[in-house]
Amino acid sequence: MCSRPMPRERPLTTRHPVLARSWQCAQRHNNATIRSCLELAKNPSRKELIVLKGKFIVAPAILVGLMAVSSWGAGALVDPAVLLTKADAEAVLGTPVKDPEATANPMGQKIVHYSPAAQGTKVRYVQISVNQTAAMPERMRKNGMSAPKLFEDSARLLSGVQMLTGFGDKAFWGGSGLKAGAGLHVLKGDVYFSVDVALGSEQADRQAAEKLAKLALSRM
Repeated sequence: MCSRPMPRERPLTTRHPVLARSWQCAQRHNNATIRSCLELAKNPSRKELIVLKGKFIVAPAILVGLMAVSSWGAGALVDPAVLLTKADAEAVLGTPVKDPEATANPMGQKIVHYSPAAQGTKVRYVQISVNQTAAMPERMRKNGMSAPKLFEDSARLLSGVQMLTGFGDKAFWGGSGLKAGAGLHVLKGDVYFSVDVALGSEQADRQAAEKLAKLALSRM
């Protein structure tokens, strides 16, 4: 979660303000419940967002443990790279893209990022973030957290969201650009995912995000 970087830097790793600020809160207060910390996640600022690569160091053992989990919850874990493929990103960006960059955080969130093979002067990318109840740590789930709860908290805490119909069970548009929570957010059953696209204008970003969200839903 961070603002868009200079062109030669890697763009967003995760921009989910509720997850990031709740995790920070839990660590500062000796692992206080995530549910309580969610109430402190209002009005996120760019300086407070987490960058998993560089500024925020996650113990390798934690990430390995999270990525190895396969039996939490009733359903199979969703792979973001299956919901949106390299070919999908190339079709939207209109150019060859690098191999997907995949990351995960201690909250169970998984992110896959696609960027052009030849990056120009403008930042262009496609990114999908997936939160799933089954992938969340047991501590979070025992405290009442779930993908639907996280979706509702995000819609309530983020500013300027526009609720939408026609995408999964529920959806909202969080805007585009540098704001936290930008992109199209979709809830479908146990899975809450967001699609963020950078093409240069909010209209183009939204149209592309809607197209990709429908593709992702068709593969769930």
